[in-house]
Amino acid sequence: MTGSAEDEERSPRIYADFMKTDDSGRLVLTTIGTRLDLEMNQLDLAEGMRMTFWEGSDRLEDGGVEDIVAEGLVHFDKKQGCWVAEIDPGSLRHETEDRSWYEARQRFLESHPEILSDTTNVARGGTNEPAERQCDQ
Repeated sequence: MTGSAEDEERSPRIYADFMKTDDSGRLVLTTIGTRLDLEMNQLDLAEGMRMTFWEGSDRLEDGGVEDIVAEGLVHFDKKQGCWVAEIDPGSLRHETEDRSWYEARQRFLESHPEILSDTTNVARGGTNEPAERQCDQ
């Protein structure tokens, strides 16, 4: 699942909680942060869709944030009843690049508060999903 830098630029950048995985080690795509990024990019998940997944991780001394980023393929797990992403381990990296997309994400959230029922945790990609929508085992 490797690709050129041009391919990575075209991949939608979608929040995923890298600690929220299923028994197969795939990212579970049920968080509010995931929904926010999908709505902002006007995307519906589809089988085999290639995406760039991110999670804000560490605050840097200069006030910036270093993100964990990886490329992955989306699959619908019928047994669990939710979307998951299989990450390409070779694509896992840390990024501290331009955060203008993050500012755009915040502006989108401020202008579309109806998308989410609880916005207090969304800026951090919170996991405020109701239990029945979780895809955990």
